[in-house]
Amino acid sequence: MPESDHTTIVTYADDTTILSSNNHADVASMNLQAHLHLLEDWLPRWRIKANEKKSTHITFTLRIGSCTPVTLNGRQLLQKEVIKYLGLHLDRGLTWRTDIFTKRNQLGLKLRQMYWILARTSKLSIENKLLLYQMILKAIWTYAISL
Repeated sequence: MPESDHTTIVTYADDTTILSSNNHADVASMNLQAHLHLLEDWLPRWRIKANEKKSTHITFTLRIGSCTPVTLNGRQLLQKEVIKYLGLHLDRGLTWRTDIFTKRNQLGLKLRQMYWILARTSKLSIENKLLLYQMILKAIWTYAISL
């Protein structure tokens, strides 16, 4: 995979993320576009097809406005306010608001599903209830907490 001095590539399984950081959003977009041009040449050589419809572009900034759009294979990438990457919802200002809201909803749904077995009237021992809590509920809210 082509590399650039001004971008960082992050891959996990078949997901690839290209990051470009700069104090000026337009410069970051320009560096990202240069890397995408390198990718456009590299992908056909390795017989890899990028899905331009699923590819997205987000600018992490606290400033109002959007930066220069980028293209892949002649198609402009969709700019989003919130993206989901590896189970995390990352918003434009990196406030974590969307991710926290989603995690709270997930926990509420899972707790309602498990209420019959975790309730006081359940005949399950407190040790086993604690084990279920640690294995299922705690895993939801501590996922990626180190970020």
